[in-house]
Amino acid sequence: MTDQEYRGNMNYPFQDHIVLNVEENVVPFPRTNLRKCQHAQVEIDTKALELTCMKCGAKVNPVMWIN
Repeated sequence: MTDQEYRGNMNYPFQDHIVLNVEENVVPFPRTNLRKCQHAQVEIDTKALELTCMKCGAKVNPVMWIN
């Protein structure tokens, strides 16, 4: 290794980093709203190119559902 300071990737979005608190030894994870439907089961309509949540009936964005 070299004696240079590690800088990391400065082009990476800052909000995507996890800030570690080594004193408390806790990693904060974002909470999902469990009362809100997570759209886990969807029906795929290939003719209309839509996804519909089978639980709540909402139209779901296919790109966001894949993530």
